[in-house]
Amino acid sequence: MRQIRTQPGRPGQTLNLAFDFSSILGSTESLSGTPTCGIAVYTGVDNSPNSLLSGSPTLSGNVVTQPVALTVASTGNIYYLVATCSTTSGEILSLPLFLAVVPEVT
Repeated sequence: MRQIRTQPGRPGQTLNLAFDFSSILGSTESLSGTPTCGIAVYTGVDNSPNSLLSGSPTLSGNVVTQPVALTVASTGNIYYLVATCSTTSGEILSLPLFLAVVPEVT
């Protein structure tokens, strides 16, 4: 499965994580329907990782965007996110992303 690379986030940031499905779509297909996004703790401790998801994911062209609001409590954690969406050919595709939350350096 293809994985998206992203820069680390910092506490207090709201990030719009973009999942670009273009490279895994067939030449005649596109995304359709309502996308979903799941989140889990990959490393660290967070009893409610879903609380970081700030609203529902949106679909624009072949890109699913999920806003994520990072908190001080999320510092030091690595999160695993997966965006899923249907295609015009009836397939269901998913793309994973790892997001590290690093402390502010002062």
